Amino acid sequence: MILHIQGGIILLLFSIYISFLLKPSFTTLLLAATIAVFGSVMYFFEETENNTELTGQEQSLLLDISSPLLATSYGFKGESTAQSGEKIALRLYTDEEIDLQSLVGKCLLEGHLQEPEGARNDHGFNYEKFLYYENVHWIFEVKRITYCEPLNSFWLQDTYRQISEWRIHQIERIEGIFGYSVPLVQALVFGHREGIEESILDAYQEIGVIHLLAISGLHVSVITVWLFLLFIRLGITKEWAKGFLLIVLPLYVLLTGAAPPVIRASSMAMLLFFFSFMRFKIAMIDLVSITFLLQLILSPYEIMTVSFQLTYMVCYALVLSAPKILTNTGSYMYSMLTISITSFLGSLPILVNTFFEVSLIGLLVNVVYVPLFTVILLPLSLFCYLCTLLSTSWAEIPIRLLNSIVQWTDSLTLWISERRVTTFITGKLNLMEMIGLILGVIAFYIFWEKKRLLGLLLISLSLMFYVVVDERLDNKGYVYIVDVGQGDSIIIDLPRNEGVIMIDTGGIVSFGEEIERASIYKLTLDQFLNSKGIGAIDLLLLTHGDYDHIGGAKDLILDRKVKELVYSTGSEKVEEMQKILKVAETRGVIHRPIRAPFKWETPSSTFQLLHPSDDQYEGNNDSLVILAELGGVKWLFTGDLESEGESVITKKYEIDADVLKVGHHGSHTSTSLSFLKEVSPEYAIISAGKNNSFGHPHKDVVERLKAEGVTILSTRENGGITYTFTGSGGTFSTVHP
Repeated sequence: MILHIQGGIILLLFSIYISFLLKPSFTTLLLAATIAVFGSVMYFFEETENNTELTGQEQSLLLDISSPLLATSYGFKGESTAQSGEKIALRLYTDEEIDLQSLVGKCLLEGHLQEPEGARNDHGFNYEKFLYYENVHWIFEVKRITYCEPLNSFWLQDTYRQISEWRIHQIERIEGIFGYSVPLVQALVFGHREGIEESILDAYQEIGVIHLLAISGLHVSVITVWLFLLFIRLGITKEWAKGFLLIVLPLYVLLTGAAPPVIRASSMAMLLFFFSFMRFKIAMIDLVSITFLLQLILSPYEIMTVSFQLTYMVCYALVLSAPKILTNTGSYMYSMLTISITSFLGSLPILVNTFFEVSLIGLLVNVVYVPLFTVILLPLSLFCYLCTLLSTSWAEIPIRLLNSIVQWTDSLTLWISERRVTTFITGKLNLMEMIGLILGVIAFYIFWEKKRLLGLLLISLSLMFYVVVDERLDNKGYVYIVDVGQGDSIIIDLPRNEGVIMIDTGGIVSFGEEIERASIYKLTLDQFLNSKGIGAIDLLLLTHGDYDHIGGAKDLILDRKVKELVYSTGSEKVEEMQKILKVAETRGVIHRPIRAPFKWETPSSTFQLLHPSDDQYEGNNDSLVILAELGGVKWLFTGDLESEGESVITKKYEIDADVLKVGHHGSHTSTSLSFLKEVSPEYAIISAGKNNSFGHPHKDVVERLKAEGVTILSTRENGGITYTFTGSGGTFSTVHP
């Protein structure tokens, strides 16, 4: 109920704002209010209908599967529809080769239903909410395929399925013909971006041109103009050319995956042609608004997607700026820079609120990359693909040229991104900060329109000054126990910008029943660090050589500034640690093994290394053990220390800690009763993955902690855990109570 009311309020405020810019009459304001109310009602009905009829106990389902499943790193995924009409996501975990076409039709499948996972950390990706906006409430994990038979459908459904199958076939066909440029051609011709290497995607995002790897409104506009001019050159009248495009554009939307920017640009072009047929002149702002409303009427939840928000905010920014800011801009380079700045400002609030970072160099890079893609790479990719439809031999020379240009472009992109000065991390802004940012953007537009350079300069300096001063005046510190699944990662963000200390990085990611060494940094830590405004790590401690503690370290060092790395003496012999140290060398990171006794201090905190004190590395029992005092509260971080190592420590030290990070994820090999009585903690923190195959934390450890009156907080049950402290103490909070 709250969501649709908020949606109506947002539409109302946005409509009134646009209306005032256009010097509204009473009729215009009334229309804006009507649109907002209508949007709110549509959202309300969508919310009312978005529910499930399944109980979660079903083990056999008859499902309609209209499109082949997609291969992933863990098996296959896809969409299906129950006989009631409810949409259900599919997951199939297998290493075996499967004929994907055989899984299209009305299929009886055996397995079990699983509820989508919500966010496990602050500001993390909420898969449950993502699927909810797709009207999906369950994931069906397929164990057995009983049978599949052809679907009974009418001609329109058959046509859509045939187009989808042809699209998938062509995507696969490109792999066998093109060389290095395969992923780019798939992306620019068919909107399939899954084949692009993760490192390339990260680099394009880092420098702020990731939008060029998807079929955007700009691409659609360019293709539409080309086709229109081609039809005219062939002697076809303008009216017939527009008619052909009214047929071609919907097909193009389906062939490219029906992404929001493609739908928006194609719909605008089709509406423009339609009004032209009707001899009706329409302003561009009205055309954009009609398209905006039509998309929301057909799919109200689209407004919750980032791609929808970005495509329309940028479009509105360009349209509203066109009369005064984008006219008479002089040279081509200055015009491109002006458009780039206008687009950047229009998308800034959404980028900050979603990704917690902005690419500053993107303003300049877009000036070069936009014409590179629209004038060279896009037409050359289309030309090469069309040539292959006639004869692959005809396409050999242009494909070689395309491969060379793409390889050069990727190399340049990686080089720019590796300069590590291309992004500015903002952190998650609170409501007042976001309002201030939006007002600042509006003020920037106003001063720019009126050519008041002093005003522009003051706004820019004010925003930069606020960000820098706000970070240094924060007198609160934070301890984040990040939910990295079955692993450890703890981040200590000290008050007043004294530094950031990170203990372990996690490493193992679980996909259903499979365990894969995917990058926990890219899946979890990157977004989390950005949301907290952490751009650099002052000290990274790797407690020992197990992958579930150090697996994310390479990517962390490659992506962020890590000033110093320390690790347990002897663990450098572990293969994964050797890889990390090699990366550290290339990045100029100071690194060294340490052993007790060792101590370091900041103005507000102290850290003391208690263990190990020898050079012989013995795995878990040689984990770095750190006693820290943060805001008057003592913490004991134990890595994967087991009972043998606990005994060594208690013989050397008298330890009294308020908070114990339980060793080895709560395994019964750790946290002995004698150790527990010696430490006498008030709180116990357990880092263990939800549904982990080891059964951590073990029952006897949990019972032992409860018997001693210790309050238990576990990432398995609570998700991410945060301790916020000042000089006199602090409080715990969790993602899941």
